[in-house]
Amino acid sequence: MRTDHKETSEMIDKLMFPLALTFALGALAACGGEDATQTDELATELCEHLASGPSVAVTSSTVAASAPDTSTAHTRFDIALTPGVAGQVSYQVGEAGEYVFAFDREVAVALTDPSGAALPAEATERDSAACAELKLWITYDLAIGKHTLALGPGQDTEVRMVVEESGAEHTHE
Repeated sequence: MRTDHKETSEMIDKLMFPLALTFALGALAACGGEDATQTDELATELCEHLASGPSVAVTSSTVAASAPDTSTAHTRFDIALTPGVAGQVSYQVGEAGEYVFAFDREVAVALTDPSGAALPAEATERDSAACAELKLWITYDLAIGKHTLALGPGQDTEVRMVVEESGAEHTHE
């Protein structure tokens, strides 16, 4: 039996489409699994520090220039707030990238860059299956420099915060 070139090409196309689709879906699922694993690992890291510290107590400021520094890695900051007033803390970024700010409760968060411009959140998550302590985590893409977070205003007198670089390898000293 003899087939012409056009028929052979059509048969190959019909056979290749399901194979290509299967490969593409498999690759997509593998990528999604990797992202989910990284998110789970990050949530576990944030939970560990929110629950167990180490911790440092700071008092937020009403003025950005005197906002306490919260840049120490792998540290929970227990931030004292004044009810009804937005409390400010600073975060010094040494390497540009995505950073996750995690909190033990819902709190209004506004972040400004070193020039004072407001920064939009890349992502916001609420609660986590990893632990009860992780109530709010917000990802920002940050440039090098000193950033200021305004927390509140609200009725809380304290909020606990942990900051981690997203996707970074975590080592504890």
